[in-house]
Amino acid sequence: MQKILIVLLLVFVGIFGLAEDVFAQQTATLFFSPSSQSIQAGSTFTVTVMVNTGGQQVNAVAAYFSYPVDKLQALQVTTTGSVLQFVAESTAGGGQVRIAGGSPTPGFLGTQRIGQVQFRAMSTLGSAQLSWSSDSAVLTDQGNQNILNIAASPSATFQITASQGDGSLLPPPPPTGGSTPPSSPQNEELAISDIRAERVSGQSVLLSWKTNEETKGQVNYGPTRQLAEQDEYPFSMLDGIFALEHSFSLSRVEPPEDYSLEIVATDESGNQAKTGRLVLSELLTEETTSPGTQEAGRGFEIAGFTISSPLFLAILLPIGAVVLLAVFLLVRRKR
Repeated sequence: MQKILIVLLLVFVGIFGLAEDVFAQQTATLFFSPSSQSIQAGSTFTVTVMVNTGGQQVNAVAAYFSYPVDKLQALQVTTTGSVLQFVAESTAGGGQVRIAGGSPTPGFLGTQRIGQVQFRAMSTLGSAQLSWSSDSAVLTDQGNQNILNIAASPSATFQITASQGDGSLLPPPPPTGGSTPPSSPQNEELAISDIRAERVSGQSVLLSWKTNEETKGQVNYGPTRQLAEQDEYPFSMLDGIFALEHSFSLSRVEPPEDYSLEIVATDESGNQAKTGRLVLSELLTEETTSPGTQEAGRGFEIAGFTISSPLFLAILLPIGAVVLLAVFLLVRRKR
């Protein structure tokens, strides 16, 4: 009888522990801010991705959601001000936004910002919904349990309305009387230059470029054959830092598959410059001879002088013969 009671107690404890574990998985939620808004076609707006840890200490978040490509265009993803101390993913394209990262132990607690996504409303009017993907996750600091409740994580809905014009103002009339003040110089047009690509591994290419003023960088890329069937690039990389020089490591670019890409630069005023479609194979720099390697037949470089191979041998052979003779005589004398 005592053994039966012990077994029942163990079963009860196990069931209670399992129930507690299941309950723990229902505490965290993801949400958008704002969750609803009316947006005029052609205008841009920003959505903040937030997490509520449900009172538990967490150290990793994967916030993945979808958006309608016929109504919204994802312009950039930023993690400035995010609770994530390291970011593993921050991409947007093809109707999907993926932001993932974490923080070292003890992690973080409460309602926190994960990142921000800037969208442009397309000309297609109607309702545009942001919906969480099932592979999103919120992991606890202890045990790495996924405590995200997808069902309780609300979506966001934006109503795309007709544009009421660009709202630009007419320039003021020139002053009457007196001399006309000199016109102020126009701002230099934003430009992208010095685009370079270098393969650093079998599946990775380092892409770099410069801009004539500080901008945020974005690269959209994908297989050329796939882009022939669709206009949207399957992969996109963005950064949230304004700089004059930019570099991205493009992954999943395996030869001999040919890839195409587009570079987008955005300044602090929201002005953009785009390269149009570029072919990656045409940007890749050819392999060059390393500084210490000489072409066959050229000879050898010593102290800045190039010595031809025959001359080098003519100098080296007599010296070698003298050295060998000296060694031979020294060994013979010791005997």
